[in-house]
Amino acid sequence: MNQQFKILIAEDSKLERRMLRNNLVSWGYQVYEAVNGKEAIAMFDEVNPDLVILDGIMPEMDGYAVCEYLQEQKRRSKTPIILITAYDNEEAVERAFAAGAGEYLTKPVYWNVLKYRIKRILQARQAEIALGKSEEKLRGILNNAVVGIGILDEHGNCIYGNQRLVDMLGYSLEELHKIGLKQVTHPEDWLRSAEGLRKMVNEEKLEYHVERRCIRKDRTVFWARLSAAIVYDEDHEVNSILGIMIDITDRKAMDVQISLQNQYLLALNEVSLQLLNRLDLDDVLAMIVTHAVSLFPNASGSLFLLKENNSQVELKFAIGLDENNIGAVQHKDEGIIGEVFRTGETVIVNDYQNWAKRINSHGMVYYGVFIGMPLFSDKKVVGVVYIYFDDSAWGCSQEQKFLLERFIGLASIAYDNAILYKLAQEEIGERKLVEEKLRYVSMHDSLTGLYNRTYFEEEFQRISSGAYPSVGVIVCDVDELKVVNDTLGHAFGDALIVAAATALKQACRPGDTVARIGGDEFVVLLPGADQEIMQDVCQRINEKVQRCRKNLNGTIVRLSIGWALHIGPDVDRKELFKEADKNMYQDKMLHRIG
Repeated sequence: MNQQFKILIAEDSKLERRMLRNNLVSWGYQVYEAVNGKEAIAMFDEVNPDLVILDGIMPEMDGYAVCEYLQEQKRRSKTPIILITAYDNEEAVERAFAAGAGEYLTKPVYWNVLKYRIKRILQARQAEIALGKSEEKLRGILNNAVVGIGILDEHGNCIYGNQRLVDMLGYSLEELHKIGLKQVTHPEDWLRSAEGLRKMVNEEKLEYHVERRCIRKDRTVFWARLSAAIVYDEDHEVNSILGIMIDITDRKAMDVQISLQNQYLLALNEVSLQLLNRLDLDDVLAMIVTHAVSLFPNASGSLFLLKENNSQVELKFAIGLDENNIGAVQHKDEGIIGEVFRTGETVIVNDYQNWAKRINSHGMVYYGVFIGMPLFSDKKVVGVVYIYFDDSAWGCSQEQKFLLERFIGLASIAYDNAILYKLAQEEIGERKLVEEKLRYVSMHDSLTGLYNRTYFEEEFQRISSGAYPSVGVIVCDVDELKVVNDTLGHAFGDALIVAAATALKQACRPGDTVARIGGDEFVVLLPGADQEIMQDVCQRINEKVQRCRKNLNGTIVRLSIGWALHIGPDVDRKELFKEADKNMYQDKMLHRIG
């Protein structure tokens, strides 16, 4: 960073000059050496240093003389100088500063002290240079500004004005110096202007902005925007007031119109936020009419939607005039509705009663103004929004028409969103039904409606994970199913399977899991069962199976049953099922022997 700074040193002692040079170079400065005062002055213009370091005592021309010489040269007077001498008495110090030195150091030099003195001096110098450039730039801005710029004292008297301010007020610069702010301010605006300046001077406000009427020298009045800020001196005392004046006469003439447009746009923004956040279709339709009516005082509103036959429209919602006619139907090619559908544009009828295309509605006489606006969906007109003003003298301005068309554009988006949301909800509902059906199919046996092997294995793992103090398993097998299928047919065999499944479901407890895990194989999981429960359930299964004969024309339905019970944690599912299956086969053998 320091490499940008150039330092010129003048020291007649070769050793001290070398020490000084070495330290400065190590600190990152560019160093230029002179052996005496005359050589330093000769090098000054060529080097153009940022800092000069002089030995106080040198032959031919000492450091004091060099300071005095440079001080006398106006263009050089701002270059900082450090004077180094062997004397530390008061006379030497005073002489150094009188000669123009900015700093005074005594020998021997403490290098750390010198290092930070140089850094501080150069920082101050850079700030001074930057300030000078800023002042020069500011003068250029003031002289070429396209706005009026003036400087006032704390009492409001003009002490400076640029050319634009002179042209704006019609006074010469000399005349401006002789008058105050009050003379160019409209009397009705002066108290407010004076109060604003007072608050700014008293630091109640940091800056001041106001629009007020001003008076030119020829006594004509114009509107101006005035911005002002306080300029403080080094002691934070008010030095002056900087003001900027802009002629806003043309803009002020349009303020009423702009204010009205802003009100409309604000209303439109508020409406859009509410409208586009609604997704229920009926709610959206009601909101469209409600907000359309709220944009204008004393208005009625209606909304007609195209019916599925594409030849009629139905009144879906109304406020005011048609509130009692909800559900009314009319042809879409008639009246204002017909014009809107035909053109796809907003239709305004200022005198509906004498309009050639009007239609008679319920024997009503309308002397007001009708506005019909198209409601779009997928770039097609699907409805019409009515606004009715019971005042034939009212006229719709271009701004109001623009607002209505912007509103109906938002309404069309909201309508489309609601339609899409409704379709999406229906699709989601259908998808959920399909998903539920697929889930049911994936977990249930299609013939009996019982759970299938996949569900049984998942449930067996869950129940045996330690959630219950005991787990019981019953394995059942339909006897002689193959013989039934071969002799009576598979349909009868399926009926036999269904009968067995029905018996199992009726015999088991509500919390038990009954599953078909094979063609003629069933299994029941009984969480929290004991030996007595296992025996009771098996007995009920046999009883329910016996009752199935009536439904199968007397054909005997016989189940081989085996069960196993595990009490405590660490269930070995494979062994438990194996034990129950083994017991089932023993029961089957008994049936064959019997």
